[in-house]
Amino acid sequence: NGYCEEASRELINQLFGDGVSANGKNLFIDKLYVTTQTENEPTISLLRKLGFREVEDGPVMVVLGNIFEKEDNFFAHEVVKLVLTKE
Repeated sequence: NGYCEEASRELINQLFGDGVSANGKNLFIDKLYVTTQTENEPTISLLRKLGFREVEDGPVMVVLGNIFEKEDNFFAHEVVKLVLTKE
């Protein structure tokens, strides 16, 4: 259906354009980093289609565990980092 791509493009355009409002301040960015699991090919494909490219540097955010689990079962996944830079 393309809804994820369409919504992602709108969000990126907003962040790189007019910015977003948070706590009464407008936030503007010129670089957007994302992290996803290396085996998540559909997401990687979408991110590349949106203009993201793989990078070695930059921040990585990995969520360990599952907030819905009652036990502390933690896990880690190999991830790929991608970045989109404002033109």
